[in-house]
Amino acid sequence: MQTYKNDYSPKEDYALWELHEIRHKMAKEILNPSKINENAKEIIKKYKLKNLKIISS
Repeated sequence: MQTYKNDYSPKEDYALWELHEIRHKMAKEILNPSKINENAKEIIKKYKLKNLKIISS
């Protein structure tokens, strides 16, 4: 995953700005797909996000 400049500002589109910031942090950590999925599962549990599912192919 490469890092690149965030073209969005929080005032312009907060959701897209935040998604870019998260992606940027993940790129710095050099996470593999299984670690990304593991982190996502922890977040889903932590925030009790019942409507979200991890679907593996």
